[in-house]
Amino acid sequence: MKTINSLGCMLALATLLIAAVPPTDPARYQKAMELSIKKIDTAKTKEQFLTGAAQFERIAQAEATEWLPAYWAAYSYAMATARETDKTQKDALLDKMDNWVDTGLRRSANNDELLVLRAMSAQMRLPVDPMNRWMKYGPVIGQSLELAKKQNPANPRVDLVYGQNFYFTPEQFGGGCKKALPYLQSAQQKWKSFVPASSIAPNWGTQDLAHYLGKCQS
Repeated sequence: MKTINSLGCMLALATLLIAAVPPTDPARYQKAMELSIKKIDTAKTKEQFLTGAAQFERIAQAEATEWLPAYWAAYSYAMATARETDKTQKDALLDKMDNWVDTGLRRSANNDELLVLRAMSAQMRLPVDPMNRWMKYGPVIGQSLELAKKQNPANPRVDLVYGQNFYFTPEQFGGGCKKALPYLQSAQQKWKSFVPASSIAPNWGTQDLAHYLGKCQS
């Protein structure tokens, strides 16, 4: 009987403790996101981006319905991958990136920004073994960007990643600057009127655009 009473007391206490936990504080969430984004905006090294990814992962786990922490975790892994030289480690980082893209899409289906990251991940897997990976990842790039463009034709990052894809594709396979430039110029036009949805929404890409325009217009 004492055991039953003790169990009942424990369950009651647990219920009270759960009820006492306050709901998510929107202001704290906003502040945590802004600080974390600020850190990756100034990050330079793989290690700094991995630290940023870990911060966004913690926020994403605490904010189970928000897609933006998952988005920024995935983006941070993309930036870390770009600074990794070991092919095996690149794939491992991109696996983590894909996991967070998938998490974000479960929270915000067909989100154009997340679809851009899905295309980026596939794009970054190709150089590891281009001849054997094109059949698998080439369609992922095209399908993801087409759906992203359908969801939000005004998103300049869609055209930016299209342009990057053609830039890195050899001319003999239908790529090169001549094919990339119209997409890069389209992205440039769209950026003139682009306004991020909030202080924690995606707002990257202008420096990348300037880099590729410089390469293709020189």
